[in-house]
This record gives sequence, C-alpha cells and structure tokens, in this order.
Amino acid sequence: MKINDCDAILLPIPESFESERLLIRAPLRDDGAAVNEAVKESSEELRPWMPWAKLRRTSPKPRSAVLASLIEIRCDSRNGRSAAVALRCGYMQGGVLRRHSIDPSGSPRDTMVYSKVRGIEF
Repeated sequence: MKINDCDAILLPIPESFESERLLIRAPLRDDGAAVNEAVKESSEELRPWMPWAKLRRTSPKPRSAVLASLIEIRCDSRNGRSAAVALRCGYMQGGVLRRHSIDPSGSPRDTMVYSKVRGIEF
C-alpha cells in the first residue's frame, strides 16, 4: 500500500520512542528551562546545524495554552523539496521573510512561509 505524503500525517504514531541511551518525545510545557540550559551548554556543538543556538537565551516565559488558528511550515527558500511538501499538503504560500535568518556559513538567507488557516484550509 502506497501512502500519500499528505495522508502520512494522519497515521497513528507512538507518544515516544525509547532506547537504552535515548528518549524521543514531543516537547512538554515544562521542558523549556531544561532545553534552554542544554542549548547553552552545547552551543558550540550546535552552531553548525542550528544557527539560532548562537543567540543568548534567557529563561523561557510561561505561555498559556491557546487553540491554534494557524499552522505554519517554514523552510529555507533554497529548499525546494520542503516547499513542495507544503504545497502538496495543501498549505498556501504566505510570503518570504527576506534575509530572515543566518545559514550555518554565516550568510543571510530567506525563509519561505506556508500556512493553513482554521476555517479555510483546516
């Protein structure tokens, strides 16, 4: 059976995956402080893959839960495959954030934004 890329997001997946050395799970509300500390401690190792890791972070502020009215996919404007996935799944291109971020080489890059709006696309 072939699964359509858009249908794949509807497949049931476990809440977490665990091995002897690793636990992979969705972030929880109270994870912010621990993630922030881990990023600070590992910033040198993270820089090549996560340009935002070089920024100084402060303790995260708690946010109240809200019902999402917009779902976004963002990708580097040079990443045609990610853009194609967003379009195939029914996301609309909302715009391009010009020189929005820095790539691992230190050069500015554009970010493409795709979205679905509650009541329109979902």
